[in-house]
Amino acid sequence: MKFLYTHQQSKETEARCSQEFFLDEEILIENAGLGCWNILLKEMQTDQTLAVLVGGGNNGADALALARHAYVEKQVCILLCTERFHTHSQKQLNRCRSIGIPTYKVTSKKGKQCLQSSQWIVDGLCGIGLKGPLKEAYQKIVKQVACSSAKVCSIDIPSGAWENFTPDNSIVQANCTIMTGTRHVLCYEPLLRSYCGKLLFSTAGFPNSSYSDSQVLLLESEDISSYVTIPREDSYKHKRGEVAIFAGSALMPGAAILCASAALKSLAGLVRIYSSTSIDVSLFPSLMYGQRDKYIHADVALLGPGWGTKEEQKQILDRVLKTSLPLVLDADALTILATCEDLQYPRDNMVLTPHPAEAARLLHVKTKEVLERPYHTASLLAKKFNALVLLKSHVPTLVSPDGKRMIADGMNASLAVAGSGDVLAGIIAGLIAAGHDINSAVIAGMLVHQQAGRYMREEIGFGSSKDLISFISKVFLLDIISRL
Repeated sequence: MKFLYTHQQSKETEARCSQEFFLDEEILIENAGLGCWNILLKEMQTDQTLAVLVGGGNNGADALALARHAYVEKQVCILLCTERFHTHSQKQLNRCRSIGIPTYKVTSKKGKQCLQSSQWIVDGLCGIGLKGPLKEAYQKIVKQVACSSAKVCSIDIPSGAWENFTPDNSIVQANCTIMTGTRHVLCYEPLLRSYCGKLLFSTAGFPNSSYSDSQVLLLESEDISSYVTIPREDSYKHKRGEVAIFAGSALMPGAAILCASAALKSLAGLVRIYSSTSIDVSLFPSLMYGQRDKYIHADVALLGPGWGTKEEQKQILDRVLKTSLPLVLDADALTILATCEDLQYPRDNMVLTPHPAEAARLLHVKTKEVLERPYHTASLLAKKFNALVLLKSHVPTLVSPDGKRMIADGMNASLAVAGSGDVLAGIIAGLIAAGHDINSAVIAGMLVHQQAGRYMREEIGFGSSKDLISFISKVFLLDIISRL
């Protein structure tokens, strides 16, 4: 687990480095340049050449420090994108010129040739402090980079990204982005994440004690074992917990099978399916049909996947909401909740797992607004329903009513398949049934789902959600049990 920081928090961390540890800005720039070069060198092939795009600020200074270290081992040229340089960037430029690194204006003939002929481009135009869209001159440079066949490494963040970025803004498309000093929350925003490419990190020599806590946490696969407790060896099925699943319909019978199977793979001892339609479970003998109101004896209820949104489902949701059962609401249950304000009952043991369109329906806004401001909209949902909200996307975000935010860096297209969300809901429900507190269950569920997707991608490529379920056991074996 790692802290993620805003631009303002990053500035405060740098200030602490200077005031408390006597690491002034020039030292941090030197550290950043060397650290970035050591990381980039591992990404490059032996004979590849490097063009370094330089803006006038400290991001440009980092790039120039990188260029100086790279020049020891690689063919390097520096491309100046401005005529005005801040103190540190000017000092770094002087050092580069003094050792003979070829330096051109990016608009010159030689500059354009260098940009087009290099195998790698370092993007040091502007960093995380950008206050608005790029100026026209920089937009033209971004277009030139896009037309190049070179791979691109951005320092801190792809140039053109800023806190209110929209898809129509000009932005560098990077193959990798090296964050320096602090990990930037902006790099993990769903709209921006794809522009960053592979995310890498250099400490730039920041002391561990210079970092403060943050309200935003990055969750990684290594964190799974911290949130999962394996059942005792003397457990029996009822001790491992029961899941009541309200899912499936004539049009989507598979949704119930997917989430129920995922729950069983995720430590639940018993799963009952409550559905108004006949669902063939003959190939899944461990699953059971639920009868009438027997769900009240379950340890958790999952409602929504492929369920339908008719009056019958509304009445069932109304009854279940009035119980004290922990609830996982997904898909059609969220659609019902969005259209029936009278169904909102105060509770503190509920999880909502919307995708952006479902989140938009719950808040009565356009999907575009959710995509552009995912944390804001997820926070509104968490407060409105007093629930944990797991907003699904290629960068899933978990938000609690107190505003705390957790992010998993997904970026795995193999999970973008029908039924994947049903599997996620089932994993979470299974973990709750097995005795995990609701917060731990959602965190672990998000991570198990992501890791199962990675294993599926590695072993079979792009599979179905049924295939995905088969990899849940591998996560529990390799990422949890083997670490006990």
